[in-house]
Amino acid sequence: MNKNILKDIIVQNDSKFFDNSVYIDFKKKEIVTILKKMGISNELIYFINEFAGISINKKIDNNTFQTINILLPSHLNDTFNSKILIGKILCYGRNMPIYYNLKSNIFELNDKSYINHDELFYYLISNESILPIVILPETVELLQKSGWYTGRKIDIEEFIMNYDNELLTDNQIYFMQEFGGIKGFSVSGQSFEIYIDSEYNLYEKSKAPTKNDMSSYEPLNLVGYKEHINFIRIGDFCNLTIKLWLSSDGRIFSDQGQQLGRTIMEAWQAILLN
Repeated sequence: MNKNILKDIIVQNDSKFFDNSVYIDFKKKEIVTILKKMGISNELIYFINEFAGISINKKIDNNTFQTINILLPSHLNDTFNSKILIGKILCYGRNMPIYYNLKSNIFELNDKSYINHDELFYYLISNESILPIVILPETVELLQKSGWYTGRKIDIEEFIMNYDNELLTDNQIYFMQEFGGIKGFSVSGQSFEIYIDSEYNLYEKSKAPTKNDMSSYEPLNLVGYKEHINFIRIGDFCNLTIKLWLSSDGRIFSDQGQQLGRTIMEAWQAILLN
């Protein structure tokens, strides 16, 4: 399998293929030269030369994906290291490394092994590779530092009144009771806040795209119109530079129309750990 064949297979599986290798070509040549001098297997050398720098967005459902990044190996001077990191699976705050085992000459991912890159890629683009929802202790700890706790249920009567005749769903009310007013920082130090003050409250009713209203082509509205959902603005993240929206069916989205997780807690994990 080469890069073009892989791209065709990925597109046929309703996923997305990105090739950023042009930005690392010079470094890639250096690393391949080092690998050859080290007597590393031709399988790994071909893999790095052909695939390092590509990313795959593996589709989970309509609005959620997990990303597979193929990386240039590092720490090549450590001759005692029996494994080389050659990729990662990223899924809403979770990070699963992909290794090449230099002793057995196989690719390793979690408790699975693959004798060549064809086997590895067929697994990565299969539904079997999709990481299950697991909320990590770090996510809970960062939420607790921001003011959240299990069973939190604050009074949001004034918040509800700000929406006049607009109908909030139970999902949106329950979310604000549990998370309204919390603020804190992600693991990388970027601030976030869930607003409960009226000056920040916005209601977005999805509308049909039309040339007479260019805002109707904004990503969030297109998602809402397609899925028959509306949104309320709940806060900001990424140092308060990106708006957070909660759909009427209880999913968290960014301003760009990206669903941030398969559940509320997984969305928090993406916000806090990515």
